[in-house]
Amino acid sequence: MTLDYSGYLCLDTLLSLQRPQAPAEVEPDPGSGPGSDAVRSAEHLFIVVHQASELWLAQLLLDLDVAASALRRGSAGTAAEHVERAAALFGVLRAQLDVLDRLPPACFARFRPYLGTASGAQSRQFAALERVLGFGPTEGPLATALAEAATAAGVTLPEVWRSGGPLRRVAEAMSAVARGYRDWQAGHLAVVRRMLGDQPGTGGTAGARYLASRVRLAFPDLHAARHEAGETVPSA
Repeated sequence: MTLDYSGYLCLDTLLSLQRPQAPAEVEPDPGSGPGSDAVRSAEHLFIVVHQASELWLAQLLLDLDVAASALRRGSAGTAAEHVERAAALFGVLRAQLDVLDRLPPACFARFRPYLGTASGAQSRQFAALERVLGFGPTEGPLATALAEAATAAGVTLPEVWRSGGPLRRVAEAMSAVARGYRDWQAGHLAVVRRMLGDQPGTGGTAGARYLASRVRLAFPDLHAARHEAGETVPSA
């Protein structure tokens, strides 16, 4: 049997995974609030954005892992390609928030009680991404791989920034990843503040205050080295 487009992408399965939980209700009187169709469409959008984000996170983690492995093999050019793609993926994640921002707060209020304790704070891939970016007890694997590659080349991180070689390209891409992550989190915070204000998150977090703590810049040692090299460092 020839593999076609639908089979290759497993579309029958993929398109069956959006399962809104808010029940159909009697349509409200005109002007009294959103109808069931509007609520169902809004919840479907909410699910699609989060499922798509998880797919992009899987690709991000793959690219950053391949990049670190390439650096350890001495293939800085290959590493740069993957880190540059990761930086572009953060732009995709940020753009998705512009779509989510079109979700009416009144519709969100209608289906939010049916989310249970589901929360983005429970995302295992997001937690893995934060570890890769160095937001953990140890430096992330990509930053470690770059530092080891610089040592193997006989240069320091500030010297990497002063150079025009392939390691400089990796450093530039990592800086773009750091800015992309920060901007994505800032965008998420803005959407949540508009829809929830100061309400707590569904997963028991402090809501917007919890998200605000995640608007930060990855790879601080890399940016410190850039400053030491006399270059402008992105603001945190």
